Amino acid sequence: PWGVAVSYIAEDYESAGGRGVTTSGGSYNAFIVGGSYKIADGLTTGADLAFFDRNRDTGADEDGYVLVLETKASF
Repeated sequence: PWGVAVSYIAEDYESAGGRGVTTSGGSYNAFIVGGSYKIADGLTTGADLAFFDRNRDTGADEDGYVLVLETKASF
């Protein structure tokens, strides 16, 4: 009834920008860990926690985290 996942994202942006990103260049890294639990048939709950770091060639850098909690009911 348990599920666990781990993900890592690393992107390097050219100074010309791309994929909807501003032209500030730099890089983006994120580490994500998540888990889920099947409470009963058709009812699951879970959580994901992502830590991210955005380093720009020009402009302010950003870092932080995002927590997502979820419940899914299927009929």
